[in-house]
Amino acid sequence: MSDELEDSLVSKNEEQIEGKKIQDADVTAQDLVALKPQDAITWFVKGKTHYVEGDYDNALSCLSQAAQIDKEAPLVWHMMGLTLLALGRVDEAVEALTYAAEKMPQNPDALLALGIALALGGKTDNAKKWIEKAFKADPQKASDLATDFAENFIASSPAVESGTKALIERAIETQRVKVINGY
Repeated sequence: MSDELEDSLVSKNEEQIEGKKIQDADVTAQDLVALKPQDAITWFVKGKTHYVEGDYDNALSCLSQAAQIDKEAPLVWHMMGLTLLALGRVDEAVEALTYAAEKMPQNPDALLALGIALALGGKTDNAKKWIEKAFKADPQKASDLATDFAENFIASSPAVESGTKALIERAIETQRVKVINGY
């Protein structure tokens, strides 16, 4: 399979996910894996598609396959960390997200995800540090990501204790105020 075809299928999958055509994205991801099963990106795409579907066990399986093929791919470890968080496996998520954040120190998504995972694991001082790094890397994107994460995961999750929810919300709001005031 040519790199152009692989790139085309990866782009098609991303467009389908963005367009909320998840079943189509799943078919594209399956086609990609069938055509190039020894490529980490194909398993990453399939894992991400399962994640978006809410099928976290299959997402983790695919992402694990991607990590076996390319042990150093930070995007794989980032997605794996998010998947582990969704599965409630916070300590493992922190490990995966720490690797991703260290390899992508300017990626606000990776930095913020690590901060939130640390907060969920009760490591509040360290959590605040990573949340602050996310806002320093890209204040607007970090703010948007924080809002999305807070609304779609933190606020709606009965597994997250109210004190932890409040801590995460305060840490994020503190960073937003700093951005607004130019600190």
